[in-house]
Amino acid sequence: MWTKLIHTDYGAYHRSIRRRIGPRAKVKLLSFSKNLANFFPCLIHFVRLFFSIEKSVLLKRIFLSGRARKLLKFLFSRKER
Repeated sequence: MWTKLIHTDYGAYHRSIRRRIGPRAKVKLLSFSKNLANFFPCLIHFVRLFFSIEKSVLLKRIFLSGRARKLLKFLFSRKER
C-alpha cells in the first residue's frame, strides 16, 4: 500500500534517488511497505534523503526550468517594489 502511494506521487523522484544512492533506498522502500513498525524510521530516512538531494539536484532542476525562473523573477520583483 505504502509503496504504491509513494510510486504514484514520487515515482520518478525515487527512481532518481535509487540511481544516486543505490539499492539501499530500494531496500528501505520495501521494508517501508512491509511493516508499519518501520514507518517512522523510514519517514526520517525519506526526509533526510529529501533534504540532502532536494537542496542540490531537484532544486537546481526546478529553478533552472523556464517557468519557475519567470515565476521567481515575478515574485522577487513584486517584493522589491
